[in-house]
Amino acid sequence: MSYFGIIKKEEIEGLTKDQLEDYLEQNNCYDNLFSNKILEKIVNSIPLDENNFNEMLHETIFQPKIDLMNEFYFFIYNHYKEKIINLKFNFFLELEEKCFGIIELEKRKIALSVFNNIYENLEIKFIDIIGEVNTEYEYKHTQLLTDKIFKIYMYQLSFKKSICTTENMINFLIGNIEFYEDDFYNDNIEIKNAVYFEMIVQILIELNNKNNFHEDKYFNNIFYNECKFEDNKEIFTEVFGYEFTKYIVQNSTSLNKAEIESLYEVLTSQNLVHKRTKEKFQEFVYYEFKLKISKIITHPYKANWEHDARVLFMNTEYHKMKLKKSNSTGFF
Repeated sequence: MSYFGIIKKEEIEGLTKDQLEDYLEQNNCYDNLFSNKILEKIVNSIPLDENNFNEMLHETIFQPKIDLMNEFYFFIYNHYKEKIINLKFNFFLELEEKCFGIIELEKRKIALSVFNNIYENLEIKFIDIIGEVNTEYEYKHTQLLTDKIFKIYMYQLSFKKSICTTENMINFLIGNIEFYEDDFYNDNIEIKNAVYFEMIVQILIELNNKNNFHEDKYFNNIFYNECKFEDNKEIFTEVFGYEFTKYIVQNSTSLNKAEIESLYEVLTSQNLVHKRTKEKFQEFVYYEFKLKISKIITHPYKANWEHDARVLFMNTEYHKMKLKKSNSTGFF
């Protein structure tokens, strides 16, 4: 479901605040939810005022549905992505120059140091929660449940909420694209902060994914796949093309030129990449997965058992992943 332009401007003109809230709730755009002030105070290590405890317990808030917030956040990203991409590219260009000629282990140490410095500068105030988890051998291990990736994810939620003002939401819901032009960005500190923070998030997540600092259970989702697709739509014909490429590469035990050639053949046969995109795909593979290949060769229709076996395996994975995706309903 797309929320952009879902309601008509004339239907809400002249409505009082209460009437507007009723309208938005009846049209499945907003919800009345119990406030999470108590939880927010606990996780942010803020002392609770016992006198206001019962009052906070029964307090409700009127806010956009989570799908609407996610869609609006992606809309803002897509609308101002040039600002994010330029800053992000400059960051990684400087990092590449800094790491030129250094062995991989030292590069990883530098990347980890950069990651930690950026993270610390965010000054995320979030309580550490420790708990026991079951291992595959039924042993219980004590570990930190609120790791850095989780805290970044939760911090991002606060930025999502901060930009979902009534004015921003109404203009989005009535499809008023002109509202979000340059003056809107220049005059809106919440939007500026959200765009800048999203750039920071993408840098941290990319550093983490490239160097495997920590398992990412939170950002491997539709929003970031959509972002990556938008950044590479000259190569891929749809989001699933990027998702499938990432899946194959991340699950490869020995990524090499031959595997990329087989992957590109599958992407081509399934119409997941545009025609004549070999060179751009090579650049994408290098930037995204740090594998430099000289040229992607198209294999002729003759016996090449290793290549054919890889193509068969990847096509099988393609159909399994496509089937799983068609049965999935989650967004985040």
